[in-house]
Amino acid sequence: MNLKLEIHKDYLNYRLIFDIFLIIILVSGYVEHIKIWRTLSFVLFLGVILFNLNKTINIFIKNKVFLSSFLICGALLVICVASTTASYASSTLTNLKSLFYPFCLSLAYVILTGYDVSKLRSYLNDRFAFLNIAYIVNLYVLSRQITGSGFMIKSEWSAINSYYEDLCAGLFGFNSTHVLSLFSIFMLLYNFQYSVTQLKNHFLKIVLIVYTAITEVIMIYCSMFNDNMALFVITPLFLLIYYLNSDKNRKFDFTKFRRFFVIAIVGAGVLWAISKLPGIDTFIDDITVRFNKTLFVDSAKIKGSNERLAIVTDALSHGWGWTIGYGINTSPWRSLNTFGYGHFGISSIGSLVYLTGIWFYLAVCVLYSSMSANVKTIINKDKPDIIHSVTLFASFVTLTIYTYVVTDIRMILLYFFIMASIQCRREYIPQKDKKGTE
Repeated sequence: MNLKLEIHKDYLNYRLIFDIFLIIILVSGYVEHIKIWRTLSFVLFLGVILFNLNKTINIFIKNKVFLSSFLICGALLVICVASTTASYASSTLTNLKSLFYPFCLSLAYVILTGYDVSKLRSYLNDRFAFLNIAYIVNLYVLSRQITGSGFMIKSEWSAINSYYEDLCAGLFGFNSTHVLSLFSIFMLLYNFQYSVTQLKNHFLKIVLIVYTAITEVIMIYCSMFNDNMALFVITPLFLLIYYLNSDKNRKFDFTKFRRFFVIAIVGAGVLWAISKLPGIDTFIDDITVRFNKTLFVDSAKIKGSNERLAIVTDALSHGWGWTIGYGINTSPWRSLNTFGYGHFGISSIGSLVYLTGIWFYLAVCVLYSSMSANVKTIINKDKPDIIHSVTLFASFVTLTIYTYVVTDIRMILLYFFIMASIQCRREYIPQKDKKGTE
């Protein structure tokens, strides 16, 4: 009886909340009741803080990077709001809400996981079958959608957005290809770490790795037809981050670096050979052109991918991007045909810099990258890992370039789940090391 009570209490303490996180990620895009999801997010936030008050205080007090960036974000946001006019108060309130709810879930996540990564690893391990089934179901739905069948795509979505490819996102909902991308990256890294940390049988490890590779190939193939360029940029980045953080005790080793360099060269050669296959070469050329458009802004041809950094360049060139932006009240974070851009808000970096300035944007990136770090390490005042810190910041900046992660509750949760998979691998100690045989 006592055992059952203890399990029940443990479930209510954090596992139930993690389950709700997964429901939000997998369901909230298709079941479109934004008030319900936001209310649920706020209730979770309050509940976690009230039942973990000491942890919350410690995170704010002892994580100096988080506290500093939080205070800077708050101060700049107050200045931005104070400079607005009452006639545009609705846009201001909408934008504040879009920032607030993702932060609520992020802070709840940090409070629950920051002190003991083993809890999250245990939870994720228990959800192995569920997560992979959900991924396979989404791949099946996506494979049906890219044929033009309209499978599981609501008619009202097509009425709002006539560009069919944007709607091909599995069961993640309207214009959610970026959410699908992050979920596929999470599953890729999650399965990799599971094969290392949980499977002792070598054959089962190989089976899982092969299965993961096959599902990733299917995802990449489907992404050739749903205009999902972000996947091809973000996936290699997180694979690199996973490798660099695969051992928290790793010192710089030229031999290991050389091995990684050789693997990268061979991989690039294989990809080059694949890119020459009929049909794929055209797709690769299109991806390359659009990637170049993202990096090299041509003001005469601003459209789609080109808008991601063009919006930032515009804000900085006019001066307001270097201060508090054009005004948090002048437009929602995401709005079509705004300020001369057909896809204003296509990425977080553009809308944040344009409306609130570059300093608020940088403070937000530091805030979230510090939240994804191991809070336990910070509070214990261990020596900081420079590679780990830089990769955390770089990964979040990249996400803000290709997604609107700062203002989307699903994407911010997936970001933390991705980093959790990396953290679980990073904190894992092989059994032979625990026994001291090495």
